[in-house]
Formats: sequence, structure tokens, C-alpha cells
Amino acid sequence: MTMTHVVYDITGCPGLDQLSGDELIDAMRQTAHRLGCTPRTSLIDPFEPFGHTCVLVLSESHITVSTWPESGLAHVDVFTCRAHVEPGEAIGPLLRLLGGQIANTQQVPRLPPDNALHAPPPAKKGFCSKAGPITCSLLPSPEGVERIATNPCLAVNGFLGLVLDAIPEHEMADKVELRNFRTGLRTFAEQVVLVADAVDCAYENDHLAVSVYQDPEYDWSLGVVAVVRGDVEALAEDAICLLAKQVPFIPDFGVRAEGPPTPKFCADSVLREAQGYQFRVVWLGSSDKMCRSLSGSLEDA
Repeated sequence: MTMTHVVYDITGCPGLDQLSGDELIDAMRQTAHRLGCTPRTSLIDPFEPFGHTCVLVLSESHITVSTWPESGLAHVDVFTCRAHVEPGEAIGPLLRLLGGQIANTQQVPRLPPDNALHAPPPAKKGFCSKAGPITCSLLPSPEGVERIATNPCLAVNGFLGLVLDAIPEHEMADKVELRNFRTGLRTFAEQVVLVADAVDCAYENDHLAVSVYQDPEYDWSLGVVAVVRGDVEALAEDAICLLAKQVPFIPDFGVRAEGPPTPKFCADSVLREAQGYQFRVVWLGSSDKMCRSLSGSLEDA
């Protein structure tokens, strides 16, 4: 078991005196879901004339937020025994709500319970390693969407949970395209795990990079991109073949339109070359807007 405890000082936060405790708890719940954690209960303690301390109890430990509106300051404390992504990426909903910037980050060493009777082991991060510089440079930066995770740990069920937790159950039940996206996502995750298993330290050795994207206004509008180096490209091609049986690859997603996205399962791949290596970039999305954003950013790359 790996313990992850990170404390953030957020400065330059405007309008903290206007925030409600419920708004803070909602953003904390979104952060918990991104971490792959399970919220259990919450506590809101308001101060006079303004300011809050909020606690979200997790099955895996806790998230707390304390605000000082008079100073534009907030402290965010994330402690968990399991994190699918780096906490700095998971706190995006809180950063958007608070409106400030991270001024200081402190990682707190914590002793795992299973080692409590022994000398503590070297500190380990509760998230997977960073991608190598080449594969990471090929990950797209689409407009209008937010990257919520890079290189999430690739156990299939955990990967699925990280992405699918953002889709409300009633949306998944009512929309055929979103159900198709769930099926395609499992195929995608299983094949990417095969790449990771086939190459030791696939991330660090520049064989693999994965990112998860989300529309900041519509949580269910999601995208996933994997960059696979040529010497394990056969596994990426297997993923393309399997996905092709589930959904036709549609090269044209229409013109960019105003208004909310609509459910649309899409998948495609492109070949790229960088520093003498061949790469295949595989992607899929759950909405027409995400499909256009990913397709456009990869075409422009």
C-alpha cells in the first residue's frame, strides 16, 4: 500500500467570501473521483464573517480545504492510500473554483500501515511515472478541453474507473453512444495494458504515453489518447482492429458548432515520426465536440 499526502497553498484567490461550503465540497468530490477514491461523508464548518474549513472523508483517507478570503488564500490537503493520477492533476476542479495558483506544494512522507512495525521504506509516489520526452511531446493539446490525467496507472479496472466515474449513471443508461464508448474504452484499456506489460518501464523508456481529456463544462464529454512507439506498434494495431469492429472510424466529425456537445463514440489513429522513431497515436472520444477537438489537434500537429 502506498500513502500519498500532498498539501497545496493556493494564493490569489478572488471571491472566496462568495463561495459556499457546498460548492467547495462539490469540487472536492470531483477531485476524489479523479484520484479514483470513494467519498464517504463530508463536514462544512463556516467562519464569521466569511471563510470555511471543509472536510471530505474518503474510504482511502481525506481531502480538506481551508479558506482565508481576507488574504485570498486557500490550503488544500490531499491524503490517500490510493491515487490513480498525480494529485496535482486531480485538484483541477478546486483550482478552477478557487481561481488562484499553486504557490507552494509539500509532499508529506507517510508510513504505510503494512510497514508500521518495520523501518519505513523509501517514499514512493502513488501514481505512475512520467512519460518519456518524445512520447509525451506527441500527446495533443486540444482547444476547449482539459487534460485531467497523464499516464494513469494501467490496471484495467482502475483505468476504466478513472474515466467512467465522470459519466453520470443516468447518462450512461440513456445514451447508446455513451454505452458504446464504455465498451470501446475497455478494449482500449486492455490493449494499452498489453503494451505496458510487453515493455518494462514502458513510460520511462519512451514506448508509451497516455492522457485523459475532459470538457470543463460537460463532465461526460471525455477523450483518451495513447502514443505507442513503433517497436510495439503491433499491439496498437490490434487495438485499432478491435475498435474498428465496435465503431466505424469517421474521419469527418462536422463543422464546429455552438452549444452543448452531443454523445458520439468515435475512434481513430494516426502515424507520427519523431527523432527517428515511428509512433502510432490512438484516440477515442465520447462526444462530437471531443471528437472534433482531438481530431483537429492531431491533424494540426
